[in-house]
Amino acid sequence: MTLPRLAAAGVGPGWHCLEIGAGGGSIARWLAERVAPGGSVLATDRDPRDLVPGPQLAVAALDVARDPLPEAAYDLIVARLVLQHVPTRAAVLPRLVRALRPGGLLQIDEIDASYEPPLLTPDAAAEELYLRFLRAKSAAMRAAGGDPHWGRAVPAALRAAGLTAVDVHLHIDVRHAQDPGLGLQSNHTRNLRDRLVEQGMTDEELDRVRQLMRDPGFRAASSVFYSVQGRRPGGEGG
Repeated sequence: MTLPRLAAAGVGPGWHCLEIGAGGGSIARWLAERVAPGGSVLATDRDPRDLVPGPQLAVAALDVARDPLPEAAYDLIVARLVLQHVPTRAAVLPRLVRALRPGGLLQIDEIDASYEPPLLTPDAAAEELYLRFLRAKSAAMRAAGGDPHWGRAVPAALRAAGLTAVDVHLHIDVRHAQDPGLGLQSNHTRNLRDRLVEQGMTDEELDRVRQLMRDPGFRAASSVFYSVQGRRPGGEGG
């Protein structure tokens, strides 16, 4: 949903853009193509090793929780699946707003993981195991200062930060064995293993969860994906 939302917002030549938590850089590269000529994109991440600079595209290391941002510098700021992991997100939002030019656009894309129910499982025990995994994952995120349900709070948070014309789109999908979203869930059983064990899961249970997610008949609802836009008052944007 991220790129269609940005395209509909009219991102184009001459825009100056900032991406927070750019990851591999796919969104930043797309933006860099759109803003030429005359525009620029700064792609930032705490660890920018996977980001490659190019035409209209600069790269920088940035910890949004601590590092300063320039005032009134950007027509667009994008933060996708980042701020829900930042314990000080409430303090970060006003800084992002101040970094926008008057009329500038902030787009925050986040998930709400409170709704991810299993829909088709082999039996009741498998359903309860998947639910236990989801609860453990959410608890592990909260223990690290994150908020797995923050997606639903983003619209009100943007309004409270002073943005206007707050616009909300949401998306939900069905997870299955070939779905990349379920593949990410499976990966979580490994890269979050220690945190999940701290929340009471065993290695045997995590292995059973992976087997369940490989079952061709398994189906579950995805988390709800929120894409929220708001504008800094005082201009036309872009």
